[in-house]
Amino acid sequence: MSRADPFTFSQTHHLIEQRLWKNNPAIKKIFTSVDDIPSANLSTVEHQALTNAWRLEFPYSNQIGHVAQPTFEEIIAAASRVYANHPQLFNAVLSFL
Repeated sequence: MSRADPFTFSQTHHLIEQRLWKNNPAIKKIFTSVDDIPSANLSTVEHQALTNAWRLEFPYSNQIGHVAQPTFEEIIAAASRVYANHPQLFNAVLSFL
């Protein structure tokens, strides 16, 4: 049995994490369904790296520094940092706002 190549484009990455969408009424007005959030197909490695970057910005509920309901402005500011090396992804976020 062979293992999947972690660099193949196999995972859909929501450009704004679903957990942030769930806790922000302003973003829920823009994206009425989680399926409306812009996304990109990424390799497993890229997807994990960006997920980790979001986690640093907004730790999970069981982690120190957790913010229960980040503001719209905090989420957009975080997106600019998360996607600093991926301007096309950040521009995709902005194009929907």
